[in-house]
Amino acid sequence: MTEVKETKGTSSRRSRSRRPNGGRGRKRVPGKTRLSAKNQITIPVAVVRKAGLEPGEELIVEVDNRGRIIVQSEAAVDPVTACAGALTGVYGTNYLKDLRAGDLEREIRLGLIKPEDVEDE
Repeated sequence: MTEVKETKGTSSRRSRSRRPNGGRGRKRVPGKTRLSAKNQITIPVAVVRKAGLEPGEELIVEVDNRGRIIVQSEAAVDPVTACAGALTGVYGTNYLKDLRAGDLEREIRLGLIKPEDVEDE
């Protein structure tokens, strides 16, 4: 029979560093992350929780005109806001005014409104 001798304070596992970040180099700063060689980042847990994100949730990533990266839940995007401005330049500057004038003429012609009830712009 082999005798096993125990020694206090040693373990079969490698000893761990006493540094707060596990001995992996730089100290971690809350809310700060780094871009990997594969262009990936890890979102800090506190940020994920505050945003109410869940694992597997689809995210939309955009860059604004100031160079900031915006990450938001796909569920949080308002469909009207997402489409706003999509048709800029499609219609002329007076398109809506002309359209309303045509509607007004049509309503007068059909007798739906009286010409004297129309306000001049």
